[in-house]
Amino acid sequence: MNTLRLSIVALALVAPAAAHGQQTVRLEADPVHNGHSVRLKAEPTDDTALVRLKAEPMYDDGRRIRPYLVVQQNVAPGAPDDRFEDFLDMALLSPGPYVLALGGGVIDQVTEFPEEWTGSKGFGQRTLARVGSGLASDVVGHSLAAVLRHRVRYEPCICSGAWNRTTHALAWGFATRHENGDMVMHTSLFAAKFAAAGIANAWYPRSYTGGDVAREGAVGIGVNALLNIAREFAPELKRLIGIR
Repeated sequence: MNTLRLSIVALALVAPAAAHGQQTVRLEADPVHNGHSVRLKAEPTDDTALVRLKAEPMYDDGRRIRPYLVVQQNVAPGAPDDRFEDFLDMALLSPGPYVLALGGGVIDQVTEFPEEWTGSKGFGQRTLARVGSGLASDVVGHSLAAVLRHRVRYEPCICSGAWNRTTHALAWGFATRHENGDMVMHTSLFAAKFAAAGIANAWYPRSYTGGDVAREGAVGIGVNALLNIAREFAPELKRLIGIR
């Protein structure tokens, strides 16, 4: 079988609010079988500013050979059209922050942090404290990101392979993209986590000290990096449990 290199120029149509029209994306693939046809499929992502394109070589009778190329193109680099809407979606309307707060409350209950809060009432206090910390982090993070012109949403990897995607997800816990497309340190996130840990002094008891502020800020950054792994593999996880 002779090998060849295939180039495809595709015209991707995505949400007008995200892409403001059409975007031409060039895809290049490694050799595949001769005599095949190619079907190009556009897959939406959680971020409407991104479109994932999959080229699938097909036999003439319609049988698929194998998916051989997945390319993700940022068709609308920069900030979302409505940052406030983005904040509402991520900080208030999504179930994510509340699930994280509940999980944090469970961990705090088991570790008895803070020690003054006891019993079932203590669990409620701990969970509400985590909700407050999360909201404070989102308010500071989104506000500072707007000032610095940083993107807030996670940007999935254009690579393939579980290891490459995992390392990308972890790296994006410490980096983000400026509106001009440049990669920058995620200073808005860092500031948000430590600021939220400091603001939490307003509801935590006196046993909550400066050391706790430093720990909570650092842990918040680390947890966000780990959550990026879930964000990266979210499409596969959703398909696995039957969510479209």
